[in-house]
Amino acid sequence: MAGKWTEYSDEQLLEMLKKTIEDMGMTKYPSRTELQKHIGDYDIPSPTSYLYRFDCSWQELMERIDYGYDLEELYSEVNRENAEERMTENTGKKKENVRWRDESRKEIVEAIIENMRKDHIITFTEYKERRDRETTPSAATLSRKNIKWSEIKNEYKARYG
Repeated sequence: MAGKWTEYSDEQLLEMLKKTIEDMGMTKYPSRTELQKHIGDYDIPSPTSYLYRFDCSWQELMERIDYGYDLEELYSEVNRENAEERMTENTGKKKENVRWRDESRKEIVEAIIENMRKDHIITFTEYKERRDRETTPSAATLSRKNIKWSEIKNEYKARYG
């Protein structure tokens, strides 16, 4: 920990860290990565500097400022979130690659042409950037189905000029 931070006592640095974590609203499970992302917004040493100064892990540092991780709770919360996400995936909308897997080439081309017409899309690059992700397949799906952009564009021109 070089520079001005050597002038501060351990207690002062720990208090600064604790206050910053509170200001950022990360009191439940303070994230070293999130703190590092926003370190420029606060006048404190980097998370790595703290670890060097106190010669400890992030978890140990958090325990020193009374933000210890309850690993059992943390893992059960992560597992619960993952389970909820899996349930949503299984009962909600199909993933894109699954959704378009069984559609015919004609239906895929039709969906893209409608999106092109509605959003004034001309090029494949525009399609990839601006397509309606809810109602049209991805570029990867087109590749898997061996549908060429020229085929789509020719069909569009035949219909709408």
